[in-house]
Amino acid sequence: MAVLEKNENQYFIAVHSGVGFIEHEDRINLSHLLEKACKEAIEVLKQGASCASAVSVAIEILENDGLTNAGFGSNLNFEGKVECDACICDSNGFYASVGSIRGIKNPINIATKLLEDSKNGTEIMCRVKPIFLVGEGAKNWAQNKQLTDQILSSDDLLISKEAKESWEYYKDIWNNNNNNNNNNNNNKLFWKQDTVGAVCLDSYGYLAAAVSSGGLILKWPGRIGEAAIFGAGCWAKSNKNNSVACSLTGTGEDIMRTMLAQQIGENLINLSKYQMPEQIIQTTLNQFIKSTHTNSQLEIQTCQ
Repeated sequence: MAVLEKNENQYFIAVHSGVGFIEHEDRINLSHLLEKACKEAIEVLKQGASCASAVSVAIEILENDGLTNAGFGSNLNFEGKVECDACICDSNGFYASVGSIRGIKNPINIATKLLEDSKNGTEIMCRVKPIFLVGEGAKNWAQNKQLTDQILSSDDLLISKEAKESWEYYKDIWNNNNNNNNNNNNNKLFWKQDTVGAVCLDSYGYLAAAVSSGGLILKWPGRIGEAAIFGAGCWAKSNKNNSVACSLTGTGEDIMRTMLAQQIGENLINLSKYQMPEQIIQTTLNQFIKSTHTNSQLEIQTCQ
């Protein structure tokens, strides 16, 4: 890992709340929430925190607010439960993630702790430390690490009134269509289907990216989306010429098939002086749409 000289006046953070349907009256509140996440992240950067810490702080704020589809207020799966994914990575090649995790206040904090822990060598008998844990195993790991402030007394504490009402609405439609053997595409799932994310440049010149998501409403229990997969939902890398961090949101299955974050990042990091970043991104997205035969919505935050 290269050691860079600190520049106290150099730092940057960008956050996104994902794509999907947002009620008009929620848009102003969501804008304020994103601003708050940026400001909190900037404050820790001013204090000398790493880019990984900063994106974790930003994502945690988004997870704590029911306006987003991450942490509290996330979409409910087919059984009416919250299951979350989160991933964090940095431009030094480290990453960690959790998938389909229940009963955790801030999934991004568990992923961040995994990231930090993985940098500290092996365990007893040279057992390799994990960087990706799912379900009950992820929750048990958090308990083992005494992250007691993250472990909720009930999984249902993550369920918001709005998410419950939305789940009941769409579950009724599902049941009616299923009972009538009717695959009615006019009743598409327009409730928030988004992944929140952040990218950051710290005062040492390092980059980090992170994502967190409650996934699709009515998703199959145990389903894992792009927010848990390094190279799909987020990616970061440095070489001698460029550094790139990428965080994105969209239809997880399509993104995972193409490892879209890595594709965008690799294309940007190999950018020649004759190419424009916007052109590279648009070309990559066009290839993505053609390869998956879908009109997936995407919102991308890149930092170069």
